[in-house]
Amino acid sequence: MIGHRLLFPALVSIGLSVRPAAAVDALPDAPPGYSVAGLQIAGAGAVPESKLRKCMITRPSSRFKKAPYVARILEGDLRSLMDCYRDHGYWEAEVENADVRIDSLKKKVRISIRVSEGRPSRIGMISIAGNAAFRDSLIIGWLPLSRGGILKRSLLDESRNAILRNLSDRGYIDSRADIDFQINAETAEAFVRIRIEEGPPSLIGAIQLPPLEKTRASVVLRELTFQSGDTVRVRDLLESQRKLYLTGLFESVFIRPADTTASNGPERDMILELKEKKSGEFNVSVGYGYWEKVRGGMELFNTNTAGTARKFGVSLKGSFKYWGAECSFSEPWTFGRPFRTDVIVRADRTEEPGYDVERFGGRVTVGRRWRNGIRLSGQYINEASRLVRIRIDPVPAALTSYIHSIGLTAGRDTRDNPFNPGRGSTVEFRNELAGGLSKKSASFGRSTLIARIYVPAAGRTVLASALEIGWVGALNPDREIPLNERFYAGDASALRGFPYKTAGPLDRKRVPLGGKFKLVWNAAEWRVPVYRMVSAAVFWDVGNVWADAASAGLKGMRHTAGFGARAATPVGVLRLDLGFIVDRRDREPGMQVIFNMGQAF
Repeated sequence: MIGHRLLFPALVSIGLSVRPAAAVDALPDAPPGYSVAGLQIAGAGAVPESKLRKCMITRPSSRFKKAPYVARILEGDLRSLMDCYRDHGYWEAEVENADVRIDSLKKKVRISIRVSEGRPSRIGMISIAGNAAFRDSLIIGWLPLSRGGILKRSLLDESRNAILRNLSDRGYIDSRADIDFQINAETAEAFVRIRIEEGPPSLIGAIQLPPLEKTRASVVLRELTFQSGDTVRVRDLLESQRKLYLTGLFESVFIRPADTTASNGPERDMILELKEKKSGEFNVSVGYGYWEKVRGGMELFNTNTAGTARKFGVSLKGSFKYWGAECSFSEPWTFGRPFRTDVIVRADRTEEPGYDVERFGGRVTVGRRWRNGIRLSGQYINEASRLVRIRIDPVPAALTSYIHSIGLTAGRDTRDNPFNPGRGSTVEFRNELAGGLSKKSASFGRSTLIARIYVPAAGRTVLASALEIGWVGALNPDREIPLNERFYAGDASALRGFPYKTAGPLDRKRVPLGGKFKLVWNAAEWRVPVYRMVSAAVFWDVGNVWADAASAGLKGMRHTAGFGARAATPVGVLRLDLGFIVDRRDREPGMQVIFNMGQAF
């Protein structure tokens, strides 16, 4: 795991000068076994009673579960109510009365609480003292506090963190901040005072590595975003921690400045605490796919060959529709630069609705991913494929093809979670050019644009949408586009009312032929949490695949809609969808049941 240890000492105090809450008489206790039959909160308005109840541990009993009454817990709940009001900026709020009625015959307790909210406290003035290196106006720009805004308690902590974060990112890692305030009893205005001790700026001294058994020191140092002599910036330390952890070589990573007593002058040595992983991995996986059904695999890797972070591996994968073997090699730094090179050699066989395809070959990919989510990669493919068990009519003239292609992919990914995103977006643009001197070499150009967006809404719901546009065209008019290089639609992720790959051109037996132009839009998918790890979804998909771009048009667009359920389990998201073709035609099914792992997109 990446550590979240504090990288600098910090002292923050928040002084409170507010009207004290009215005293509440001591609450009566009750013997064990008494339950809460009712709980009412009167006087609530600015802060809804539902939010106030969530601040309390004491709850009324339900039909299926009794809630015990404990006076000591209720006393703490009354303090929590005041904290809740302060979180909303109501510092004058107080509990006027807490009435507890005990029914000894039924062993039940009814609780009535009356609160006085008072006025919201707005910020009248902010003063800053003790700063020498930074102007008041710059520091005020860091703060979530502003004149005229409501003084919420959470903003005090956020202001403290903002000051220390900005100072530490400018080399002042020993800075301190004190925040206090006073509230005018007549106007309810708050006067906020901030006291800063900047301390001296710090520079990076020596970089201290622990003894490493498996990994070369140069592999660690190349991932660091700082070096000796740089100004100490906490964001650089955190980014270096992240990069080292993502190498997959370490179980835990911590980077921290040495104590001031161990440093001379402004220089601070950086101490790296690293716990190495075992370099050998053996993985066994089991999954389920809409078309493949049950699938499984075995992988054997050396993830840190000779301490260089290079990765070698072999894998076997299989399902009811697929089997394959693969050898792989990865170099995280190519020619001393942070570009990752992946080399894959594979042999596999896949069953598709209209044919089976056997492939053998390899590919080389060189790419880089930046912290802001931008990624760029180039790829070379050298692959032979053979179509067997042809089930389409007519049978293609060429059943064997050779792919010699180069490709370029650019994209950006800002999703908060690649497996179950709640916000963010991803866009990817792929281009591929295939050709060769052999008569059996496929010759075509292909471009694909894929975009997805995830927008959070109220109550942890997510509105998601995705778009895929693809074009492929033959560069040699005497050669057809191989069946396995064409576009298809209708699966577990888009146009979910159609059987697998049957949206688009079909032969007379309704076997998919594929096409040269594809436009599929997951127009909307509304994901709504239901209970804990279970959520529901409704969706609408639009699009189609056409024989060529010239025949594409709005009249050919197909529409599917449906609903489903998801369960976020420790092994991934389990998904069950029911899809319906809205504009259903003759011989098309009425419904598709889709069970799969992972979100649709």
